Amino acid sequence: MNQNLNNQNNNDFNMQGNNEISNNQNANNIVQPLNNNVYQNQNFQQVPNNNQNFNPKKNNKMILIVVGVVILLIVAVAIYFMFFKKEQSNRNNNQNSNSNINVNDGKDDDANDKNLENTKVVSVPGHNIYVNCSMDLRTKEQGRTVLMYSSKDKLVGLTFNKSEEYKGNLDGVVEFLSEKFLQNISNYQDGNYESSRILIESSSKTKINGFDSLKFEGKALNKSNDGEWNSYVYGYSFIINDIPVAVIGIVSDKSQETNMINEIKQNVDAIASTIRTEK
Repeated sequence: MNQNLNNQNNNDFNMQGNNEISNNQNANNIVQPLNNNVYQNQNFQQVPNNNQNFNPKKNNKMILIVVGVVILLIVAVAIYFMFFKKEQSNRNNNQNSNSNINVNDGKDDDANDKNLENTKVVSVPGHNIYVNCSMDLRTKEQGRTVLMYSSKDKLVGLTFNKSEEYKGNLDGVVEFLSEKFLQNISNYQDGNYESSRILIESSSKTKINGFDSLKFEGKALNKSNDGEWNSYVYGYSFIINDIPVAVIGIVSDKSQETNMINEIKQNVDAIASTIRTEK
């Protein structure tokens, strides 16, 4: 009988345990769908982010490129107009010149090949006068004088006037051209030649390229805040096709050094020896 009771208790215990296991399995089965639903809900709540393609660094780079291109265009336009206005101003200055004498640089092929010289073409109404000068010399047109110089303390000028304004002979050419020449060089020389004239101290007549010429040496009074002194003057004067012309060299430096005087004499001789009416 006791054995039957034990068997019954064991059966009851086993049944109870089976029921608990069954209940736990049912609970797990219930939880699993719930978990699946939770995961599904989490996946459902993930909203696509359309702003993932937005790259602020890339957009900033594009903006900088556009701004840079615009700035370059503005600078290019400004440079173009600056040179355009400068060129137009130069044309206007040339057109407004009242000297009635044009000076143009041309090439004398033979001279350039042999002596490295530039040909200066001086156009007087109805006539042309040509001279050569070394390429080492800078040139500048000032009024009716073509300046040729290496420095402002010593220069050579080819100066002239219109034929109808001169009625004298060869001896009076330098005196006639003197005042205008000194005025024309005033901005390119040391000191001041206001109201000054070239005083000829010695002269001799000669021929250069078939033209009668007066070779002369003299001086011109120079003034500055440091006092007064006489500048050395050396040159040749001509009458070519009734036009009074002179090649004049002048040393304005107060020291009047011998090497400066010798240099100006050499330059004047070289330039005057090439004077002609045909290229």
